[in-house]
Amino acid sequence: MTFESEHCVTFNGNNLTFDFINLDVNSVLKLYDHNINRLNTILEMLDVDIETSIQENPYFQSYFRADQFSNFDAIAILQVPKDKFDTLFKINIKYEDLEDNSLNSMKYAVNPLGWFGGIEGDVSFSEGMVTDETAVDPYVQSDQQQVKKDFIRHVLKQITNSTRLNALFSNKQQLVYEATLLDSLFNAKIRDILLRIGGKLHAPLDNSVSSSNPVRTLINNIMGVQEGDDLANNDENEARKILFLDYVETKMNEIYENSKNYDYFVLGTSTQGYGLYYPLRIETLHPLFQIQYQEVHFSDVFPNQTFYMPINGSFAVNPATNPDLSGLVDYNAVDQTFIDIPFQYNDNLAIKLTYYPKSTQYLNRSLTPRSYKVLLNMSLEMEKSVEFNDAFLIAGIGIDYSDTTVDVSDLYIRKGTISMDADLSENVFTSSGYNNHQLWLFWNDTGELDTDTTGISPFNYYPCLKDISNIEFSTNQGTDESETRNWKLELYTRKLDIDEELNYGNKYSTSTQSTYFSDDASGTWYAHDISNLEWTDASNGSGNFETIKGLTTEPYVNQLNEEQQILGIAITLSDDDTYYGFEGKISSVVISFHDQRIIQSSLV
Repeated sequence: MTFESEHCVTFNGNNLTFDFINLDVNSVLKLYDHNINRLNTILEMLDVDIETSIQENPYFQSYFRADQFSNFDAIAILQVPKDKFDTLFKINIKYEDLEDNSLNSMKYAVNPLGWFGGIEGDVSFSEGMVTDETAVDPYVQSDQQQVKKDFIRHVLKQITNSTRLNALFSNKQQLVYEATLLDSLFNAKIRDILLRIGGKLHAPLDNSVSSSNPVRTLINNIMGVQEGDDLANNDENEARKILFLDYVETKMNEIYENSKNYDYFVLGTSTQGYGLYYPLRIETLHPLFQIQYQEVHFSDVFPNQTFYMPINGSFAVNPATNPDLSGLVDYNAVDQTFIDIPFQYNDNLAIKLTYYPKSTQYLNRSLTPRSYKVLLNMSLEMEKSVEFNDAFLIAGIGIDYSDTTVDVSDLYIRKGTISMDADLSENVFTSSGYNNHQLWLFWNDTGELDTDTTGISPFNYYPCLKDISNIEFSTNQGTDESETRNWKLELYTRKLDIDEELNYGNKYSTSTQSTYFSDDASGTWYAHDISNLEWTDASNGSGNFETIKGLTTEPYVNQLNEEQQILGIAITLSDDDTYYGFEGKISSVVISFHDQRIIQSSLV
């Protein structure tokens, strides 16, 4: 494969965009006119009608070519959890591929169940946000630029010759709603295509197949493959190539470490003839090989792998004799192991969708199709777990040791402890009593805490306060009945002006120094969620979460708190020295969002 001027895979630093499927579905819109004199009855409903020829012969070449999409009318961006697509593309790679700098033995497969995590959910294409530059009406408020609305504006504009006459139509909301119903159609069609192309785990494709082999196209572009399938340097994608090779090496080492612990059998031909050979190992660190062993090489299967066999092993056994192979593993299972090709945050998987009006004419007006290049932009996973390991805990205890006699070297004492709690039957975290604990569950900024930046999300995910569905955790204030101190949550929002002194916009904290949690701690666990947490803001406003969200806080007087993007989420104790001597406990914290994403602490 040689590089041309345009490719279906393009690179921007560490990130890539893969123009994947060109889905030309005909049609979407049905014109239903009860009364030709009533404009508000035009465009009554949407209909699903896929062109028969596409159903009968869905050759992948019709949807995928190894070049960039062209001739689309608009670009739409849809943020999707990357773990919903991380198992879509798979490769089988041999150690010799890494050693001899080639792709000669690589095999490729597409996993249909890797599309949006399986068969239960669908990609909401209609919710994709059309860019202002390509929208029918670029002056519409940005949060109203969804594909489902842009397409209706397209048809209405062709009927009225204006984007300003849409108010004449009384059923726009129904039209928009019915446009969303097409998402399931698109997803079903894509899943059907994925069943038919790209090779499968039981029948993968190799480098001899260039058409209908999207994983090969993707990998070759990442690796910068040129003539002869040799790996070459390419400045455009060098960063991504390094990421990919590091990932492959890690996964291959994992496979090797696991595989060296098993005894295998192989059906093949060696110098001893054709038949079953067992027990075999791929390394000699085993009691059977402490005194003596022999090497076995096969000329017809696994030619580049050296096997080791005890002297009393079985050679060239006729498989028709049904030898006892219990406890042994077929080496084919290792050799045919596929690894996933996961996406990186901010990668794009592009799907081109073309919407057609049911009729091409209405009231002497021509109605034309409209196509969208929908960029599935990879963002935070559905479940993001933050592990409370030693490094994480030590980083969160601060650096002020002036008010304690504990030496700086005693960090592992000062970081707190994780232990199993009998009452909750789960691991919990206990503060050290020496330090405040600033434990960040979520820091949505590629910079450091003390840098002057508006923040770029490392997860490509920018939720607002209004997007939080629930926050759940439990606390134990200790055995001292007079103890009123407790853990608190802090929510930080992203600043709007880079010149602001603070590195964040606003801070919202749960109340801790009160009887709100408990009049009598006495070692009791108390459960907290969004409904019973009391909050304060930077302007000393207070109330439940709904109240706080509905307020405005200086200097954001034109923006409700709920509309502010989340910069950070932290678990902490206090801003002053009242945390000394406090050994309170906290269970796992779970923050749920309305889009079903979850961020949670992992106490292991």
